[in-house]
Amino acid sequence: MKNPSRKPAHRNAAKPPVKGAALSGLKRGMTLELLIERLDPEGMGVAHFEGATILVAGTLPQDRCLARISHLGQTVTHAELIKLTQPSELRTKRPICGEAEQCLGCALIGMRYAEQVRWKHEQVRAELAAYPTLQKVTVHPVLSPNQR
Repeated sequence: MKNPSRKPAHRNAAKPPVKGAALSGLKRGMTLELLIERLDPEGMGVAHFEGATILVAGTLPQDRCLARISHLGQTVTHAELIKLTQPSELRTKRPICGEAEQCLGCALIGMRYAEQVRWKHEQVRAELAAYPTLQKVTVHPVLSPNQR
């Protein structure tokens, strides 16, 4: 016979602590002025605002921009680039592709070539460093197509 006074455990379980965007008071659709600090491994610009990590496609480190929040996650918030208010020194004068600003398919296309090479080299070193047996591997400089 079932005990009617006993409730299932999932109903009595404590709610997980609030973190990330919910803690900072961010809302979907909000417009923020952000300073992009770095790129994540996928090439998305990373900024922080009141304790929340915000990813903005189409930005580079040291870009200042206006961005609109499009998705609030528990650990990461995504925002759409509205306008660059102060472009980074890492930017090219003119991207190779005329559709780059609308497409955002090539994360590094707006970055100067030398900076792309440096960033890619650091990505490889960081990935190898995550494995103790590979930490002593030498990562040679990246060769450009002109250096054959």
